[in-house]
Amino acid sequence: MNSINRNTEPSDAISPFRMLVVLTCTVFFVELSIMVVLGKLMPMPEWIENLLDAFVLTALLFPALYYWIFRPMTLLIEKHKLAEVELLEIRDLLEHIAEVREQELQSAKAASDNMSAEIALLRGTPGK
Repeated sequence: MNSINRNTEPSDAISPFRMLVVLTCTVFFVELSIMVVLGKLMPMPEWIENLLDAFVLTALLFPALYYWIFRPMTLLIEKHKLAEVELLEIRDLLEHIAEVREQELQSAKAASDNMSAEIALLRGTPGK
């Protein structure tokens, strides 16, 4: 059974603020770059420019968003799933230990009751 890592490193945390900053900056700089490049190309119909802008924006944003947002979230989800499995194993182990201990206590109580009854008989007084 693995031991639970109680040290949560700051790099593991994905804050909503970090995601917002990464998303905003990435979209801003990619769109700015596309507009600069499209401005230097020969004039083309507006609908073609819009299609080209959307296509290039999607193509350039996907790897960045995958690396900075989707991948860390996926890794964090996997860590949480592993921790959940480990906690379930620990819970099962603790339940088994509790059952064994309960049986031991019941046996000890029965033995104690028998011993009390035998002592009472030896003294000649009625038991419980």
